[in-house]
Amino acid sequence: MHLPRALVAVLGCALLILAGCGSTTVPPSASAKPAFLPVAVSSEFGVGDRRVAWGLLDATGTKSAAAPDRTLAIGYRGPKGETIPSAPLTFVWAQEGVKGIYVGRANFTSAGQWIADFTSAATGATPATVSFSFPVAERTQVLGPGDPAPSVKTPTLADVGGDCPDIMVGYGGKTFLMELKSPGGKVTPGQIDFQAKWRGGPLRVVESIDAALRFIGCMRDVPPPY
Repeated sequence: MHLPRALVAVLGCALLILAGCGSTTVPPSASAKPAFLPVAVSSEFGVGDRRVAWGLLDATGTKSAAAPDRTLAIGYRGPKGETIPSAPLTFVWAQEGVKGIYVGRANFTSAGQWIADFTSAATGATPATVSFSFPVAERTQVLGPGDPAPSVKTPTLADVGGDCPDIMVGYGGKTFLMELKSPGGKVTPGQIDFQAKWRGGPLRVVESIDAALRFIGCMRDVPPPY
């Protein structure tokens, strides 16, 4: 079948136009280089009202972009659809004149993977937004406001055994050993033997904080050990 020349010409132009349109496809914006890179300064994030600290690196990831004249606001999106409105953070120097960070607060209502939307700009520049994903834990090693202090056993010098005194204190260029006793408490034969053989710094039994302070600060007023 022979088509009219005019129709062939029209079809050919249409094909050229379609081919031209396909060649000008714009790459997705996700491939664009970010204006800055967020860095988590907080060691971990936990559920509840928390202090958060963030840093910024430049686009190369090689130097800090945080500065007193650069603003930063962050909004958060939670794993269950929660949102925390964007709010400005405060710039503080972590190392005076060298490295800075931004601090603020955020109330994370659930554990899981959260997304922080960072909006930042230097003075006179157009703000840019970068998103950053991070985990929020149900419990953290860092204590939050109102959390009870962990129950721990505080080791003392006496834990080394051998009737060694309880604590050793360095003060004023000298080292002091102290055996802690309740008022009226008695030293053991082993502790007396340790004192007799000790050839180091001053050693004394103390029954109060005041006695300990006098011992390390007013040596002339303190009688011989034991």
